[in-house]
Amino acid sequence: MHNLTCFDMLTCMNGQCINKNGVCDDRDQCYDGSDEIDCHGITTNLMLILLGLAGLACVIMLWIMIVVCCRFYSARNSAYKQFT
Repeated sequence: MHNLTCFDMLTCMNGQCINKNGVCDDRDQCYDGSDEIDCHGITTNLMLILLGLAGLACVIMLWIMIVVCCRFYSARNSAYKQFT
């Protein structure tokens, strides 16, 4: 029989009482899975993929900056003629 009131606990949709720390932890403590409904957290795999893409974008931008700076530097130096 399920408890009608869960003092200082979470009441699942099926009436089961669970610890509040079990909500949105990617594990079903409620037998009906209601403790994991509407959890919008970023999973570890998704976070690693996003961090990898951000790192790749930074490397590409750094490479572009280096190439552009080197071309401007060489163009600027070739514009000056040495007097002998």
